[in-house]
Amino acid sequence: MNLVILLIAFSLSHTVALAGPVLVYNIAQLLSYSILVSPIRNYVSLEEDGNRISYFLVEKGDGTYEVEDLTSAPIQSRATERDVKYYLYTKSNKENGTIITNIFTNLTSSSFDPNKEVVVAIHGWKNDFSSPINAHIKDAILDKFDLNFIVVDWSSIAGRNYVTAKNAVLQIGRYIGTFIASLASTYGIPLSNISLIGHSLGAHAAGIASSALNGSIDHIVGLDPASPLISVSNKDYCLDASDAKFVQVIHTNGGLLGLSTSLGHTDYFPNGGKRQPGCGLDITGSCAHARSYEYYASSIHNNIFLSQECSSYKDYTRGKCSGSFSLMGGYSIEKE
Repeated sequence: MNLVILLIAFSLSHTVALAGPVLVYNIAQLLSYSILVSPIRNYVSLEEDGNRISYFLVEKGDGTYEVEDLTSAPIQSRATERDVKYYLYTKSNKENGTIITNIFTNLTSSSFDPNKEVVVAIHGWKNDFSSPINAHIKDAILDKFDLNFIVVDWSSIAGRNYVTAKNAVLQIGRYIGTFIASLASTYGIPLSNISLIGHSLGAHAAGIASSALNGSIDHIVGLDPASPLISVSNKDYCLDASDAKFVQVIHTNGGLLGLSTSLGHTDYFPNGGKRQPGCGLDITGSCAHARSYEYYASSIHNNIFLSQECSSYKDYTRGKCSGSFSLMGGYSIEKE
């Protein structure tokens, strides 16, 4: 059965400690709704237009803001295979990742175990292998599960202007797909034992990588897939349900840095999917955008993110939801 969309549930207030550096905040009325089969999907027609956003604000380290231009910014670099690096972490090596320089040589002398599941995490714009998305999720998963956790680092491109990073995502995703195919064939790993997690532009890269493998990856978790310069109708760039056997999406900053349109088999919209508790004014959206991976990492430790099938956020706030319940996130994601 195809779970078309999820939107909202969970109304009690909880204090949650996240993986990695301790971050504690109050989650109030975490919401989500799911529609079974296909009568309704959350659809924002404006998101068909990849050029709907001409700029967005970025907060600098000193607390000031700068404008990220999307209309006339130059493409600063083209992606090559050398721009993508891979770091292996395991339960016995959680802190100092082994950089994978050669699938055939240095993996055999590492803690890599082809008999265990493989999780591949892909960061977004202005991030790298050491960024919080990877630290939070890696630590949460390896604290509880014995598996191979591979962090993709494409920071040499992601660290450039947004136009450059977005235009490189298609090629970056294909490189990752080729890497996974080589890893699977070299060690006899079924693609059904591999899953992908991507944040922001990394969510789209995950979809592209899995699509290059004919959608045979077990599942993808898309964490607030990036919105700027992305058209939901352009399946070459945009994450969608056909990219893997199962695709779960968590929307936390829809309409600004993230997309609001349903993309996966299940789509969750905590707190309506646009703004998040504890983020204050958040005029850049970066706090709410980051909540997607913070919620997901927290769900690995202790999944309290109970979500309910509902036709709209408005109905939820009016107590008019009577649909079935499911859990958002978790390592073993719910597929029904």
